[in-house]
Order: sequence, then C-alpha cells, then structure tokens
Amino acid sequence: MIPAGCLRIFGAGVSASQQRLSQIIDTYLAHNWTPPRRFAQITACAFLLTDPAAARIDVGPLAGSATALQRELGTAGPSLLLFEGSLAAVETFAGLDEGAVAEGLRDPSRLPGGGRLTQIADLTPPPPAPPW
Repeated sequence: MIPAGCLRIFGAGVSASQQRLSQIIDTYLAHNWTPPRRFAQITACAFLLTDPAAARIDVGPLAGSATALQRELGTAGPSLLLFEGSLAAVETFAGLDEGAVAEGLRDPSRLPGGGRLTQIADLTPPPPAPPW
C-alpha cells in the first residue's frame, strides 16, 4: 500500500488568511515534495500527500513548510497537522470540520479508524521575551 497522508492547516478558520496559507503550502510542496512523491490540494485547508517510495510519510520535509509559513506570516496562530492512514481514512479526515479535528486532537479515538495524527508544527509565535 502506498502511504497516504493529509497535510492540514488547523486553526486558521475559513478566511482569506487560510487561502494565503494554502498558497504558501502549495508553493512549498511544488518545490520540495519531489517525484515520485505526489500532492494535491483536496480542500481549502488540506493537501493529499503520497510517497510510493516510502513505508510512511516523512514529516522532515513538511517541517520546512511550517518554517516557511512562520517566516511569511510572522504572527500566525494555526498548526500544521499530518494524518496518515488508508486513502479512505485520509479523505475522511480532510473533510472534517475544525471542531471535529479539535475533538480528534483531544481524543484520537474520534479520528477516522486506522490512522495516526501528528502535529508537525504549532505556528503560534512564542511570547516576547521579558524586557528585563
């Protein structure tokens, strides 16, 4: 079975900001998710990832997309999540609303069966250092 994953922007809400985040991720993946790996945007906030040359999706290259987002947005608050599983489970995860994803983060048994969820990066900037 070819490993499948859903790279999802979580916590951005449906907005122009989410479209901007999706454009940044799309550009990053186009340059860094090289063949034979493939990707496709499947919702406004989710990308289908496949890698036929691997046993599972490598989060290392995806961490770079988180860094690119942080650089671009500075004060963003969303997270990047990777859900891995069967193609059916990945597609189900991509279709979940923000509330269902939040429930799945708190209780993984609420996620599509047979999958695994990883938080790649919390894009919330750290608080400023105290002035002293």
